Amino acid sequence: MNTAYGFITPKIGFNYANYNLTEVNQNYAMTQYGNSLDQSSTRALPIFSLDSGLFFEKESEAMGEKFTQTLEPRLFYVYIPYEDQSRMPVFDTGLADLNMGTLFTENQYVGGDRVNNANQLSAAITSNIIDSNGKQILGMMIGERFYFDNQRVYLPGETLRSGERSDIVAAASANLENNWKLNSALDYNTDNGELIKGNIGLRYNPTPGKSLNLSYRYTQGTLNEYVGSTQWPIGSGYYALANLDYSVLDRKPVEIVTGIEYDAGCWQSRFVVQRVQTATAQANYAFFYQLVLGGMTSIGTSPLDLLHRTITGYKNPSLISDDYRQENNE
Repeated sequence: MNTAYGFITPKIGFNYANYNLTEVNQNYAMTQYGNSLDQSSTRALPIFSLDSGLFFEKESEAMGEKFTQTLEPRLFYVYIPYEDQSRMPVFDTGLADLNMGTLFTENQYVGGDRVNNANQLSAAITSNIIDSNGKQILGMMIGERFYFDNQRVYLPGETLRSGERSDIVAAASANLENNWKLNSALDYNTDNGELIKGNIGLRYNPTPGKSLNLSYRYTQGTLNEYVGSTQWPIGSGYYALANLDYSVLDRKPVEIVTGIEYDAGCWQSRFVVQRVQTATAQANYAFFYQLVLGGMTSIGTSPLDLLHRTITGYKNPSLISDDYRQENNE
């Protein structure tokens, strides 16, 4: 039920799963988790959720510019009854990170082997500042989940949730002048007043094929890293590629990627070197060389998945139009 000023979305679902295990599956479970599993087991759970939100707008003016400020509160209630799943296997399921996306999902597990019991309410508020051209200048979000029942469904080895509230999660983004963009997010525990996770990133991406990224990532006890990456044209169809992931805890680079690619229009080539630090003093190296003919035939090992993962905003030069490159002398 949608209107210009808000929405209400009731939802009723049903989750059904049946497992029939072989002796090999059962032995594996005993080895991994220390408990035996039922050879045949079934889960049948109804799921009810109610999502709702309101939209408010306010026109304002600052420094001669007109802006629209929005305020968007949202409530999301979920009820899933408890069903014992401790003797059911776990093949491909893990616990999802709490963030502004997973705050509004019914199941906190990713995968089909567990469905959590739930009697909970997620609350969040979003505010955006939009200029007269419809471009978002600033966006801010903050949310929290409230639990009315204890956690009873769990993965092997998982620590059961305690308390009646989740951590506070928040995110903010700002589109700055001259094509700079700032993004940040955090996960804050209000019980002990500690930052559980956080990240902040600065990105410069004025045009396709030009990307410069600097970021800092923190996870309590496990992660404290600075990351920098770039894809940048260096003239005559050549692009420089680089990524550096440096661990403050280990005082050494975790991953280094360097490379160069060339786009001649009818064919492309790229050469990339990856260095990954291992738990020992040794580091692993990988070398990629790819030759693409006519955009169809490819020779060698493609590093494109690696480049998309390590360089935010990476754009395959073959997808950048010739007209655009001529206009920008690339």
